[in-house]
Amino acid sequence: MLKLALALAAAPLAMTAAAAPASAADIATITCVEKTLDAATRTQLQQDLEKNLANPQGQQSYAPTTVQGIQKAAKACQAQHGWSDAATMAAILYAVPTVGWPVADRMARAARLDPKKVESRFMALPADERAQAMENPDTFRKVAEGALAAGEVNESNANLAGGLLGLLAVREKGLADFKAN
Repeated sequence: MLKLALALAAAPLAMTAAAAPASAADIATITCVEKTLDAATRTQLQQDLEKNLANPQGQQSYAPTTVQGIQKAAKACQAQHGWSDAATMAAILYAVPTVGWPVADRMARAARLDPKKVESRFMALPADERAQAMENPDTFRKVAEGALAAGEVNESNANLAGGLLGLLAVREKGLADFKAN
């Protein structure tokens, strides 16, 4: 899931918007990509994320139609809101885990893992630490150690807990980058 979000954010988009605005993107518009996804793309993204969360140590893969559908939605939002390329990439980072969270939630509950506790523990970190979690493995270690000590995670669901933390980290990076652009 991290790989998809990063690939989508780094992929060149055929940008259709006018020159980027001088000010940061309006935070109220960050949900545009997730709201603009067509039903088929949303379903395929959730299927891809479920497959990847079920095999977090394996090769992560996504259907080409998933990538194309997300890019199509992002381009439409960029044109509609006048986002910069950086804001568009950040909105993609935000959208992928947001759309995937219901799948992660369902899988976590089936594995006797409380996704709200994982999310609460992650969200208790300072905003700048959450936004940089993808670049700082110590952030994941700190959250994981706290969850283990509290009995919130066990050996059978630890990898899935890591997947949830990954989704949260991507979402927070997208949010922080969007605010900055």
